[in-house]
Amino acid sequence: MALRTDILTWSKGDLMETYWKVFFKRQNTTSGWKRDLYTIFLNRSARKHGGYIGKDTTFASRPRLPHGLHGIYISRYAAIGEECWIYQNVTIGEVNGKAPVIGNNVFIGANAVIVGDIKIGNNVTIGAGALVVKDVPDNAKVLSQPARIVLCETDEAKKAEIDKMEDVHVPAARKPRTAAPNKPYPHDLDALGHVKSNKAEETDRTFELPHIPDAE
Repeated sequence: MALRTDILTWSKGDLMETYWKVFFKRQNTTSGWKRDLYTIFLNRSARKHGGYIGKDTTFASRPRLPHGLHGIYISRYAAIGEECWIYQNVTIGEVNGKAPVIGNNVFIGANAVIVGDIKIGNNVTIGAGALVVKDVPDNAKVLSQPARIVLCETDEAKKAEIDKMEDVHVPAARKPRTAAPNKPYPHDLDALGHVKSNKAEETDRTFELPHIPDAE
């Protein structure tokens, strides 16, 4: 069964065999420069796979990651036990420098969040989307709150909405304005009600002075 799982994981590019070999070499080395060198490789590899595992995180054995490191964040202060299954987008984070200690044979579903100075017992199942901030005893199951319906559109509600849309008044196309003969439009009047002059017309208009007879 384990071999079949490894083959399927390898086919998806999520086996990360080299990553975990280097990871446990770093975890067991006492040389400072080797540790730094391993950390550079692991950080680049984890970023390539879309996840993060802190440089001081400890694993009792290689974890099972069915979807690789995609979206997984594990704090540098966390400790993970043996034969743990961790699915995508899981967060194991710290609060004030304290992170969870997770036991053996723990199943952590997708999008679960485990944070703080807490302890997760052995053989625990943490369901998808669960938020865990307290200790969990051995052999327990932790499930997230199921989704609840907050709005449901019944057939009557849909019909009422359609009727409401049909009652909306849509104005007809605007007709061109017509004015009475020799009567100016309102926008042609100034504030005192006088007809505004058209400067363009005044420039083209000629004036004739009235004839004034010579004085006798």
